[in-house]
Amino acid sequence: MGDKGSRKLYLDIARSIAMIWIIGWWHLTDYCFNYGQEYSFEGDESLTTLMLGLFMFISGLCIGRKSFSYFKDVVSFYRSRFWRFYVLYAISATTMPLLTNLNRSIPLWFTTIIVFSTFCPPPNLIPYGFEHVGRFLYTYSYVKRNILIYGTGAFVIMILLHILLPNGIDTNVFIYFLLYLLGLYLSNKDLVEEVLNNRVATIGSIVVAIVLFFFAKSHPFCLYVFVIIGIISSLSICKAIETNNIRKIVYLISYSSLCAYLFHRHIYSAICWIFELTVGIELVYLMTIALPLCIFISWIIQKIYDSILQRFSLS
Repeated sequence: MGDKGSRKLYLDIARSIAMIWIIGWWHLTDYCFNYGQEYSFEGDESLTTLMLGLFMFISGLCIGRKSFSYFKDVVSFYRSRFWRFYVLYAISATTMPLLTNLNRSIPLWFTTIIVFSTFCPPPNLIPYGFEHVGRFLYTYSYVKRNILIYGTGAFVIMILLHILLPNGIDTNVFIYFLLYLLGLYLSNKDLVEEVLNNRVATIGSIVVAIVLFFFAKSHPFCLYVFVIIGIISSLSICKAIETNNIRKIVYLISYSSLCAYLFHRHIYSAICWIFELTVGIELVYLMTIALPLCIFISWIIQKIYDSILQRFSLS
């Protein structure tokens, strides 16, 4: 998962917040719906789009800082990513029909395994599906020394898929992919740090993001601008609050984030099956008990899996 000493704490904070929002609100409330309750508020869809966009931008930013001097570096990179990410992704997709109500069809399961469901509505496991696609795009384009050309080519292919497939592809894919490419492009530049260290830019982005938030739901263009400005303001806030006092807890949450995202539905479904939730307080129970338990179990899964990789020298 990376050396703690070489990690940028504010990126871990942002990634942790994005993960907690997705599994601690957006997906968590699905289990309240099972009890006849529905929880939402005006603008939570816009915030979800922001959180997923933030995750994609950070993924591009971090992976873009990798360097490849020789072809063997590329092979080693793919080998490491396969064992560290794709195997867990495949296990999650394969076991999901057994423990949840999702992916209960062979075609949907197959498209998820080959990562194609990332592009089809309804999308499954979007962030990690994109990471698999993005890693291939990045390493190939990096070796060719022109990420913009190959990124544009990938974007054109997605447009063609949207036109040619009977149901098109999920339109959110376009904004997420653009943000991933933007992260890749800015990964080796100083612009991100310069903006985040500029107090005027920080305050300005927060004010603009708040204003755009109220228009994002009804105006698609405002939503996309809100996501971009929201990423800047989110990273600015995370950078402002980073201190060594929270490093350990942030690292714990960030370390568990991969398994938490991949297996939270499995864990929540099991908790709801084992414990009969009381109608009216199910949201409180899920947030105060199920969510922390999910993060803890995810940490254990990641720890065990990492020890297996280390034992067989697969990481």
